[in-house]
Amino acid sequence: MSESSFQVRRPVVRAFHPRFLSNAAKHVRAGGHAVIRATPSWYLLLPCDDDGDMPELAAWALLDLQIEKSARVKDGPAKGLVKARVTRVLRGIVEGWIERDATQPESSTVITLDCLACGACCRENDVVLEKEDLARWREAGREDLLDAKYLRARKRKLKLLPSGACVHLGAGNACGIYEVRPDNCRAFPAGSECCLFARDEAGLTTA
Repeated sequence: MSESSFQVRRPVVRAFHPRFLSNAAKHVRAGGHAVIRATPSWYLLLPCDDDGDMPELAAWALLDLQIEKSARVKDGPAKGLVKARVTRVLRGIVEGWIERDATQPESSTVITLDCLACGACCRENDVVLEKEDLARWREAGREDLLDAKYLRARKRKLKLLPSGACVHLGAGNACGIYEVRPDNCRAFPAGSECCLFARDEAGLTTA
C-alpha cells in the first residue's frame, strides 16, 4: 500500500426476493445495501439512523441513480430503514452493482483506494460552483480562478480540457487548487457508487 493510499469500508449490494425481506433488513443493518426485486416495482433498502439521516455512501447511492424520493419504512422487518423505488430504467445499473458484489461474503467490505493513482472523478465530471466557492477564491486572493479559461457554463462550472480532464488536474493526478477546491469536490466521497463507477470507466480495479 502506497503512502497516498487509504482504506474505505463500503456497503455490499445484494438482491433479495420480497419473501426474504427479514434477511434483507438484517443485511442492511449490518452495513449493506439491498435491492428488493418485488413485483411490479423493485426498490432499494438502505440504512438510516433514528433521526432519519442516511450514511454518506447510502445517500450517494441515491444521488448516483438520481433518485430524489425515498421514505422510511413504517412497519414490518424493515421498519426504520429507507425505501426508494428503482425504476425499470435504473435496473440495469443496480444489477451491475449486484453482479460486482456477488463474491463478497459479508454485508460490507474494505477496499484500498489511492486517489493520486486514479483521478477518475476529476475527468468527464460536472462540478457546479456555489457562491461559497467563489467567495473562498476571492478571500484567498485567487480571483484569477474566476477567469473564463478556468470556468464554463456562464462561470458556474469548472472547465474541462479537450482530454476530458479538469483544467486544474495536474501531474500525478494532483489537484492544482486543492486547498481552495469547490465544495462539490470536497463532498465527493471515496468508495461511493459514483467513485466506483468513475474508476470502472477508467479501467481501474478496486481491491
